[in-house]
Amino acid sequence: MKYVLLLLTGLGLLACEKEEALPFIEIETSEEARIASIVEELNLLASPINSPLPEGPTEDLQAFDYLTEARIVGMGEATHGTKDFFQMKDRLFRYLVENHGFKAIIFEMDFAEALIFDDYVRNGGGSLDELMRKHMFFWIWTNREVRSLLQWMRAYNKDRPATEQLRFLGNDVQTTRYNAAELIRRVQALHPVLAQAISQRTTAYRQLNRSTFATAGEQFHQEITADLEAIQAMLQANEPELTSASSTEEYALLLRLSQTLVDTETLLFAEHQPTYRNLRDVRMADNSQWWTEQLGSNTKTAIWAHNLHVADLPNLQNGASMGHHLKARYGKDYQNLGFSFSTGAFLARAPTLASPPNVRQIISSPPVNSFHHYFSRMAGDNFLIRTANIPTGSATDQLFRQPLLFYAIGSSLIGENNRGLHRSPITPYFDAIIHFERTEAAEGMW
Repeated sequence: MKYVLLLLTGLGLLACEKEEALPFIEIETSEEARIASIVEELNLLASPINSPLPEGPTEDLQAFDYLTEARIVGMGEATHGTKDFFQMKDRLFRYLVENHGFKAIIFEMDFAEALIFDDYVRNGGGSLDELMRKHMFFWIWTNREVRSLLQWMRAYNKDRPATEQLRFLGNDVQTTRYNAAELIRRVQALHPVLAQAISQRTTAYRQLNRSTFATAGEQFHQEITADLEAIQAMLQANEPELTSASSTEEYALLLRLSQTLVDTETLLFAEHQPTYRNLRDVRMADNSQWWTEQLGSNTKTAIWAHNLHVADLPNLQNGASMGHHLKARYGKDYQNLGFSFSTGAFLARAPTLASPPNVRQIISSPPVNSFHHYFSRMAGDNFLIRTANIPTGSATDQLFRQPLLFYAIGSSLIGENNRGLHRSPITPYFDAIIHFERTEAAEGMW
């Protein structure tokens, strides 16, 4: 505590006939009193989390039982490389599966890439480590914590019929590496002639990547788009034969894969235009919604992505976040969970993105104008706070609506003074916050 020391003698405020030693009077400053009052409110609102470890007792997870009413739960992360966040999301997903009937997890991963790991959790076969090292496009998921989730899902599915199995899916459209090849592979098994035609139409597309789109002009963009739209038309023209040779679900997936080709090309081209608008998040929302509805009208899914994607942000990179689109479509049936920490280690690259990921550390005390400054003073280290439980107009409600500093670290460490700090309120962007006071870095496998 900080205190003001008042010495009345010598200030001309007290006259005495006899000189006496006056006591020091300690008065708590108004700022400290305000913070202490808010921290006291936060302590009453917080539900303790005993551990992020997926195995063990789950009594503390009963605080998450309100999510049973949700159709989609967006699980965020304040960094793309924190062990505690990944373990906690794994732990929570297992709880939602075993207690509330959730059936799929949708990763911030390329739509077609995730199908490789969906096949693993449903059918097994091969070395999971090799699959991860070979096929995970971004390093952020190639770690032991995600491997633990995949292994648990495989064990859960092993003796269950296909209709009761868990699904591992993706919603992203940032790479051309997988989607055309996956579409061709699936069509080849049903209609070889059509597969050959699709292969020819995607020749130029499959040679592109994020960098080569920088030199692609408008005419080239239009030519590629025309080829990809022609593929969609060919699939639609052959619907009876494709459906007869497979199923309505497989045909729907073929169409969706063809749409991801269009979405990926449009996104990567748009990234290099003078006026960029955020097409990525709306496509992530589209794919998350598509998977959720495709799996059945009562299917519940969880999304694994960064805080900035799951949050209900109306303005993110000249567009809106995935969470904002999902909240607009599902209302309260979409619930998001933001993750927070005060100090600790995580994996990240340097701001240039050229260096490999390595362990970064935040060891200094949280800045006074940050949410972490309040969280670090609370009675418990790890906890959940639901914004719906905060009394309207309370000091905590007012605090959560202020644009204070908040860690939001992606694949690289950028933000205020390269510390990954960004300004944002918690309410109304998050339905709940999961906080870990100290964290450890994820264990990479690359």
